[in-house]
Amino acid sequence: MTAFNFDDYTIREIFGTDTAEDETPERLKAYFFKNRAYDNIRANLPIRILVGHKGIGKSALLRMSFLEDRDLDILSLWLQPSDLIIDSRASQSFVEKIESYKQLINRRIYYSSLDRLKLAESGDDKFNFHSTAKHLVGALYAKLVAASGADVDAETQRMRS
Repeated sequence: MTAFNFDDYTIREIFGTDTAEDETPERLKAYFFKNRAYDNIRANLPIRILVGHKGIGKSALLRMSFLEDRDLDILSLWLQPSDLIIDSRASQSFVEKIESYKQLINRRIYYSSLDRLKLAESGDDKFNFHSTAKHLVGALYAKLVAASGADVDAETQRMRS
């Protein structure tokens, strides 16, 4: 009879991690069960609010949805609380703090979009839409024209005349 060593490593290998955020995408996909709650998260709605008791699997639902979006090449963001740290001065009002969070989230959306379109400069930490707007619009235009099946060069020539 073989004796098993139930140390932390073996237990983690058998049961996985405590949280979906710490699990590898491959392992999460292997044991995740897609149920009605998952279908509701994936529904085409402008906003969803996920509420549940601690440990019930809210993060697993959201992470699996994120991974599926990524696999389908759909722009998706995975934010952790540590990604949303703002300068929280005591003199800042509640409204000012909310505005700071909105700006922080907008930056993440902006840079993720630029990164997906391969327009962001590596290590560029400035939020400057004007310097990349021309490239962004051009890239979006090229993707739309290409998706329609039209010749990008011919369409560009037509637009210039």
